[in-house]
Amino acid sequence: MVQKTVIHNGVREEKQVKISNWKNELDVFSKSDLNKPSWRDSYNIKINDDGLVYTALDSSLKIKTIRINKSGDQITSIDIESQVSNEIYNSTELLNYYPDSLYKIKRTQQVKLIGTNIYQINGKIKP
Repeated sequence: MVQKTVIHNGVREEKQVKISNWKNELDVFSKSDLNKPSWRDSYNIKINDDGLVYTALDSSLKIKTIRINKSGDQITSIDIESQVSNEIYNSTELLNYYPDSLYKIKRTQQVKLIGTNIYQINGKIKP
């Protein structure tokens, strides 16, 4: 079960749900995969005792940063920052995943002539 909170432009809705399709629920995380051969030299990789940080070398890449935080051999969290921007549209996403515990998706979209939309989804995974 997941205690799911959805906030859209400040309007909050919260409920407990059973996720039947985790692949669909976490699809935005899967789409942040950096394992494309054409991106092999597109990210700086910094490795330290606390994990890994991938940083885009080309500002046109959607995925700007991925941080994989670790404690020993265990991944404690994954943080992803992405952005798409053009003349009429700007979108930023902040994704956070804590294994078997919590996931967060925050998306801000700014569209000329339409305005700004802010979406946030928090899913607290119940054991």
